[in-house]
Amino acid sequence: MVRSAMPFIVVAILCGFALPGCVSSSSSAPPRTPVHLGAGIASPLFTSTRAARQIAQSSRSETPGSADGSFDLLQLLELAEMSPLLAVEAEKVARAGGAVVQGALWPNPVLRLETEMMPLDDLGFGNARNKVSLAQRIETAGKVSARVDLAQALQEEALASYYHERARLQADVSVLFYGLVFIAAKIDHQRRLVELSGERLALAAAMNREGRLSDRTLIAYEVDESREQTQLLSLQAEADEALAELEGLLGVAPGTVLGCRGEGFSGRSWTPLDPQIAAGEILSRSCELVHKDRRLAVAQADLSLQKSRVYPDITVGLGYSRGAELTMDRQNFVGGFLEIPLPLIDRNQGNVSSAEAAVREAGMDLELTAAQQLDEWYGLHRRWARIAASRDHYTQTVLPELAKSLRFAETTAAAGRSSRDESLEAGLELERAAQMRIDLERQLARFQVEMLYLQGRDQLSTRPSTVSPAAGE
Repeated sequence: MVRSAMPFIVVAILCGFALPGCVSSSSSAPPRTPVHLGAGIASPLFTSTRAARQIAQSSRSETPGSADGSFDLLQLLELAEMSPLLAVEAEKVARAGGAVVQGALWPNPVLRLETEMMPLDDLGFGNARNKVSLAQRIETAGKVSARVDLAQALQEEALASYYHERARLQADVSVLFYGLVFIAAKIDHQRRLVELSGERLALAAAMNREGRLSDRTLIAYEVDESREQTQLLSLQAEADEALAELEGLLGVAPGTVLGCRGEGFSGRSWTPLDPQIAAGEILSRSCELVHKDRRLAVAQADLSLQKSRVYPDITVGLGYSRGAELTMDRQNFVGGFLEIPLPLIDRNQGNVSSAEAAVREAGMDLELTAAQQLDEWYGLHRRWARIAASRDHYTQTVLPELAKSLRFAETTAAAGRSSRDESLEAGLELERAAQMRIDLERQLARFQVEMLYLQGRDQLSTRPSTVSPAAGE
């Protein structure tokens, strides 16, 4: 009775030998802490493709914005927080978090059962030798900690990728927002140009019928009026294209965003930082540089893991067997074993060499990106100064002078000292100059968005001043 209970006792001992390793390895795994995403703007983040599809299928009434489908910058950036693009990035972070938990686990133990029939002329179980053994592979040279470090580095890289994509999305949405606001202002001026050119054409046609204007001049006026009509259609098409691109970035249904409002502008003129201060912000806050830095950390962690794999793992085990020996008496045996793969070293030098090259590549990529971002910011800074000077010249000199010329032409025409055609020409010139100022403002807005992106700053921190649709103001 005692002998029959021995196999079960030994199995229990073997299980007690192996299972604590599994338990301790899982308990030693770092707890999976929640990752707080979308910091900076308080809005929910969808974390499933089903929720992302619901965004695309939602109506305008279910999205932030006014009843007429117009959005300001804050509402668009809140909507961007719920975009499918960021939902995908969030799932990458969650997937990397699971890899951290899995990386801390030990290899599973191996249970082995055997039976030997002897002698060959009697294959009954009465003479059989039964064996049971349990083996556990033990990772050496810090493989567990190196694997966990790599998984954590990959999780941090995924989180940095999330914030990089978020910053890039904010910048792209902001560029389109400002573009749409300025296009709307240009369309207002273009409608005025169409009205003025139409009025001038009607006046020219009347003068032509009276023989006071040549056919050639009339044709030139007709061409000008057609050109203004075509430009209006072109601006409206540009606005439609920008709206479609904006909805594509946000991942919403077509027709969700019908326009942009400029109420979000601060009304204060914005100027870039001092180049030295901006360089410090770029090198310390740029989301793309942080992402590249985390990639370097991943490469370094992988190098440590590959170095730990130079040395082989060992396998230890404990076994129990019971069977008949030469005396035909039943005997119980307990034994242990140790397995060590050969050779003992230099088993992973190729992967180590490849990982070292990956570290050098990631480091050079980080340095290259830093240099490119600094150069890009300085280039934008120089262009900003020139465009801002042109904008100020239009605002302070060109537009006021043209507005004064228009008032003078209207006054003299009303007094009968000049023709109505002269005042129409002055009005057309003023409207075109106002559109030129809007184009300069649009360029400055794009420069600002890109500089804030390079500095790692939120697009809502500062905003360009608004452009009044009224010419000359």
